[in-house]
Amino acid sequence: MKTEKFYGGTVALHHGFTEISMKYNSWKIGVIRRDHTWFKFSQDTAKIIYLVKNKKVLESGKVYQIDIDGSRLTSDGLSFGKSFNVFKELKLAINLNIIRGHHVIFGNLKGEVRASSESDIEFQNLNIDYSHDEDRLFDREVIAPDGQGYSTDLAIYWSPQPQLNLGIEIINLTGFINWTDSPYTIAKVTSDNKTYDENGYVSVDPGFSGRMGNKDVKQTMPRVIQAFFSLKTDFGSSYLVEMYHTNVKTFVSVGLSHFQWLNWKILYTPETEAVTLGAYYKWINASILTDSINYDSARTFGLTMNLHYEF
Repeated sequence: MKTEKFYGGTVALHHGFTEISMKYNSWKIGVIRRDHTWFKFSQDTAKIIYLVKNKKVLESGKVYQIDIDGSRLTSDGLSFGKSFNVFKELKLAINLNIIRGHHVIFGNLKGEVRASSESDIEFQNLNIDYSHDEDRLFDREVIAPDGQGYSTDLAIYWSPQPQLNLGIEIINLTGFINWTDSPYTIAKVTSDNKTYDENGYVSVDPGFSGRMGNKDVKQTMPRVIQAFFSLKTDFGSSYLVEMYHTNVKTFVSVGLSHFQWLNWKILYTPETEAVTLGAYYKWINASILTDSINYDSARTFGLTMNLHYEF
């Protein structure tokens, strides 16, 4: 996507969780689906991609250090849960998830890109090493690997005082997926295939030379930690602090909640300059997180919805 403004940044991530479950007393069983995608990259990587995508003037002779690590993993399966009241103010919940993996990609791209002129680039010692379920480089037909594994979740909720609540939820406290016969590619990336527009600005169709194969690999499930602190005031409102931690970034949000006939909350995350608006009423809980009212220009976006029905 082209943009006139360079925002920088060194991470891109997405975590999605879907669960349909039934609970009886302290036991729970359900089906789950989880999507984890993350990329960690150097500032040079973000900068050169921005410059070339938007056809900006390059600094001739400058060398950009390319360093990208990333992973994408989709899994689904069965979840078995048990909750415990350790004592009146402390509650624990544990889940064991038996999962099957889909749509796997993980690996790295490292090397250099040199600006050979104000409108041209060259790849230097640029190499890719990744495992995948689809070969997007050589367009070879591959059989998607079979992934089997498990994960565990842990939640702790503590209310030391009636007006004070704390909690922490750890998704994928432990867990991994074993991929059988996962296709992999190790290749050198070249910039020999070039075209130029009417202004002489380069467009590169990357070339690849290397080796391919299949191997068994073990992938660790990415851990996600969500924590909250809530302090109720005498006016029906509460001060809120929430934390969202992943393997590549931690976000802290602060805000307020208030309860009348509708329980609502508003939070601000300084790291992303994003606002969360949420509401809870009887059996439905929903919230939206965004840094822009225009979806097309949002760099941070999240949507949460929980439905709870007792019968």
